[in-house]
Amino acid sequence: MYIRKPHKLTSMELVKCLNDVETFQDDYSKMNQEIMKDSFWQKYQDFTLADSTIGNIDLTATSDPSTVAFIQNTGATGFYSHLYAWGANPAYSIRDLKWRDTSNPGLGLKAIKFSNGILNKKDTETGVIQYETLVHMRNKMGEVSCNAEGEEEKEVDFPYSFAFLYWESIGSIYSTPVFIGSNY
Repeated sequence: MYIRKPHKLTSMELVKCLNDVETFQDDYSKMNQEIMKDSFWQKYQDFTLADSTIGNIDLTATSDPSTVAFIQNTGATGFYSHLYAWGANPAYSIRDLKWRDTSNPGLGLKAIKFSNGILNKKDTETGVIQYETLVHMRNKMGEVSCNAEGEEEKEVDFPYSFAFLYWESIGSIYSTPVFIGSNY
């Protein structure tokens, strides 16, 4: 799942968005829960709960005053700086976050990727099923609270993989009138 333009969300909206994507992946019936790894967000949530230097923050408790204060703090001790320092630690090796400016994490993120989801085999067996899975996931992802307002219709968050690119191109080609009406 890709979250485009997270910098257009407030830090509180972003945390709610990340919590929603995590829940979406955990609850989505087409994801293989048995082999899915923890996302960067789940790992970061676990870390903040255990980090006494910031007060053992529960990022899922977005109405808790200490959580709100931490998330809304854009300074050196705030959410973005803490997330950046955590992700830069070689022990975590987080490549799913693209920062607007690595010298100033308080400016926020440019893009976010959840790369832990693995689809069930039954939802990827044939070309038709693959394309239907892709469309279904995009529709479901549109229900998650992450879509930042963009100038264009395509500036929304979406599930993506290299396989999806192939599925979409084949699905689009074979659903056009040229192929439907041809004798090939």
